[in-house]
Parts: sequence; structure tokens; C-alpha cells
Amino acid sequence: VASGNSRGYIGHFAADGEFFVAGFQNQVIRLYDMASQARHSDPWKLKVAVSAKSLNWTITDTCLCKRRRLLVYSTISPVLHAVKFDEYDDETATRHTPIDFGEGHSNGAFGLWAMELSHDGNFLLAGSSDNAVYLYDLEDGRLATSAVSHSEDVNSVCFLDSRASDVFIS
Repeated sequence: VASGNSRGYIGHFAADGEFFVAGFQNQVIRLYDMASQARHSDPWKLKVAVSAKSLNWTITDTCLCKRRRLLVYSTISPVLHAVKFDEYDDETATRHTPIDFGEGHSNGAFGLWAMELSHDGNFLLAGSSDNAVYLYDLEDGRLATSAVSHSEDVNSVCFLDSRASDVFIS
């Protein structure tokens, strides 16, 4: 698919298989357009490469919102970053929008490990190193709620029902 001098840490397909995203320890996130394989001889067509901001060791998770055309990523920081992946004519994304989960909470002394977007793209669920789960409202641009319910890091989160944003598990 691609070669480089950095270890890959995460990789996954979008739910419909249209995109594949991979995150590496050297700050690079690559988004591949898998739907283009019918139009190109190379099934792994690079859509965009992102140089991550605020990297703390590696990219720990990514998620895609096709409705908003967003790629969101975490780097063991209380701030996630979002990149609109259809705004670039070349293959390099440079405009990052910070999503701050730490403002006014935990003195910002935690990192986000895992995340998932709600099916409608309005909420972002994240698991953290401060034993909590956070729910961020992207429409309002604010933290909606948090729950400390674990005795250690929260490394996995998901919405229970793909049609609703009010029930989640971690």
C-alpha cells in the first residue's frame, strides 16, 4: 500500500468501506479513497495526508464523519483535531480545528485514547486517561457531559445503537 519509516498504530475502514484511514507514530494520518478502485488501477488511492498537531507519542484513534466530511483524530491530549478532508486540491490537509475536551475540566491533565462519532455526526464520544468518558456536542461546540466510571484508562467507546446518540458503552 505505502512504505515509510514509521510504525502504524491504528487503521480502520469507514462503515461503508468507502475510506480507509491509518495513523502512524511520525504524526502522519493517511486517508485512502477505496471507492475509487473502480476508476483507478491502484485500489489504494491516497485522498489526503494529514500532519497531526499536538502529537504525544502517536495517533491513538481516528473517526470519520462522511456527512460533515470530517476526519477527527486523537493524540493522547485533551484536545482532538478535526480536518475537513474534501477541502484540498492536493493531497495535504493543513487546516485543523481543535476540539477541546479539557477546558474547565480535570485541569486539562489527561489524554483521550478512543473516540467515536454519533451516527448523525452531532456528538463525539471519547474515552480518556482520567478514567472518564466524555460526550462533546459538535453542533454547540461544547462538552455536553462526562462520567467518571472506570478505575483506569478508557481505551474503547461506542454508541450502542447506530440510530441514537443517547446510549453508549465503554
